[in-house]
Amino acid sequence: MAVAGEDGWERFSPVDRAMGRRMERALKVPLTMEWTIVDVAAALAEVKRLRGEGAPATYNSLVALATARGLERFPQLAASVDYENWTKKIPEAPALGVAVASERGLVVPVLSEATRLAPLTLIEKLDELVRAARSGSPDPELFRGSDITLTNMGNIPVYGGFPIPNLPEIAIVGASGSWEAPVVRDGQIVPSTLMRLTVGMDHRALDGITVGGFLVAVKDLMEDPRRLTEES
Repeated sequence: MAVAGEDGWERFSPVDRAMGRRMERALKVPLTMEWTIVDVAAALAEVKRLRGEGAPATYNSLVALATARGLERFPQLAASVDYENWTKKIPEAPALGVAVASERGLVVPVLSEATRLAPLTLIEKLDELVRAARSGSPDPELFRGSDITLTNMGNIPVYGGFPIPNLPEIAIVGASGSWEAPVVRDGQIVPSTLMRLTVGMDHRALDGITVGGFLVAVKDLMEDPRRLTEES
């Protein structure tokens, strides 16, 4: 038996152990995924505009904002499910967990009632949460109450994958890194920037039509980001 501290063996951190156990349980669940490609050129420009006005906007915060607005239309993705009794509860205002890389490992601070937050409020709250998580805040309240998780590869050149829901959540939204590519606009081939948006889901609780509708809603908002940031 390999013992931590002997011959190079290292003990998993508490965060990594918790993640590993949840992923192990996920193998017993009928998981599947759906994805779409999003043109994020306008979204990146909107982030630049917001930062120029003093807002702590990032690519991740715009994805989080679009995800929250998508959940307003499709809150089924954030449902809690009791599989012993085959009942479910859809939250009135889903809370969004956002995966963050920290010195402790991957942690998930939570935006409570994300669907009710005004655009700039969500951007500012997410900035505060990310800073607190990366600084190693021990406050457990930062990490409680998530109904659905967003994971974003950011600037890492990884362009797809199969995100696994953070059980007992039934869905997870994954945003890939972005890449430059030619696209067709008004019959003309022009350069742009794309990313892959994926939802990993528990197929016992969600169907492809619902998840597909959510993906299209988020895609449409990301490609017309002023609809996100200029709402009242």
